[in-house]
Formats: sequence, structure tokens, C-alpha cells
Amino acid sequence: TRLTSEVDPITAFALCKGAYEGIKGCVAVYQDLKKTGNDLSKITSEVGGALSSFFKGHAELEASHEKAQAQRNEGVKDDLATQAIDNVMYLRQTKQFYADLERMVRWEMGMPDLWHDIVEEYQRLLDQKAEANARELHEKRVKAWRRQRLKNQIVDRVLETAAVAFVIGYLICLMWIISLHRRGRL
Repeated sequence: TRLTSEVDPITAFALCKGAYEGIKGCVAVYQDLKKTGNDLSKITSEVGGALSSFFKGHAELEASHEKAQAQRNEGVKDDLATQAIDNVMYLRQTKQFYADLERMVRWEMGMPDLWHDIVEEYQRLLDQKAEANARELHEKRVKAWRRQRLKNQIVDRVLETAAVAFVIGYLICLMWIISLHRRGRL
């Protein structure tokens, strides 16, 4: 469920905050341009880029928070308490940024459908990524199972061959001993 590449929480938060501040500035410029009747397309594309950065940073923060929780559940202690507190604080602040951004895009820029479409597309991409990850994990497990099955089959064949060779060797020795016994050499 991640679109991330392991960025530390401080960098991810800085990305969110920078995008948030950039969008705030763009919204102010957007409103000024709208009043004067100028072209708004450049500002809209800048907002789109900043929103992309915000969502990337937010996904990184969530991934970092999940990782810290997993480490706490595994009993890793190090400096995780501090990291957990930082992660929670960053997540809370980005949730506030998220709510503010939604308000800015929907109402201050007058594009309520844009925000809905962005969030819907983002969720679709997350779901698609989660499905791909689940498929990849399933394929890895199937491959591992097949490798293990092949190893087991090879071991079984080797053991069967060794058992047959042992039985044949035993029978040959037994027949040789019987032969020696009949000749009176034993």
C-alpha cells in the first residue's frame, strides 16, 4: 500500500509542509489572478505539482509510522519512543494540512470536484499498488513453495535410490554369503 521509497519522517514532513506552504501561496496568487481575469492554468498546474509532493510526503510519513509500530510490536526498543512521538506529531500536523488543503482547493480556488477527483484517483492508485504488492507476494510464495517442493522431491528420490541401492547391496551380500555357505567356505 505504499508508493514510497523509505524517506525519513523529518524529510517527509518537510516535503508536506513545503507543499502546503506552496499551495497556500498559489491559492493567494490564484485569487488575485481570478479577480483580474488572467490565465489561471499555470497556477492550477503548480497546485497540482505541490499536491503531488504533499501526497508523496504524507505516504512516506504513514509508511514510517507503520514501520515504527511494527518495530514496537517486535520488541525493538532503541529510540523508538521518541520516533513514535515524532511520527504521531507529524501525522497529526499533516492531517491538519490535508484538511486545510481540501478547504483551499475546494472553496478558495472554487474547484470542489478537483479535490474529490484527486483523492479518488489517489485511492485508486493506492488500491492498485496494494493489489500489485499482494500479487507479487503471492507469486513469491508460490515460487518458494515450488522450489521447496522440488527440493523435497529430489531428496525423496535420493533417499529412495539410496534405500533401493542398500536393499540390492544387502541382497547381493546375502546371496554371496549363502553361496559361500553352500561351498563350505563359511
